[in-house]
Amino acid sequence: MNNLKINQWLSAALDDPNACQEFKDDITNWFDLLNNYELVSKDRYYKMKKELFKLECLEAGGVDNWEWYSEALEPYWDEEDED
Repeated sequence: MNNLKINQWLSAALDDPNACQEFKDDITNWFDLLNNYELVSKDRYYKMKKELFKLECLEAGGVDNWEWYSEALEPYWDEEDED
């Protein structure tokens, strides 16, 4: 919620004739940088981190050598192809 307020404030500053150009350039650069990121909650971040660790443990244990491994990942590869 606070991020939304900050973004609104910064967006308004771009149209403010009293804001210096250097400040406006910094805002534009900041917005450009944010376009490369996804905002996720801390809860979601830690869940994703835990899921990644689980996958790494499974792969280290050899799950990627199991007979059905490729077939189980077909939906994943299909989605990868769409991206």
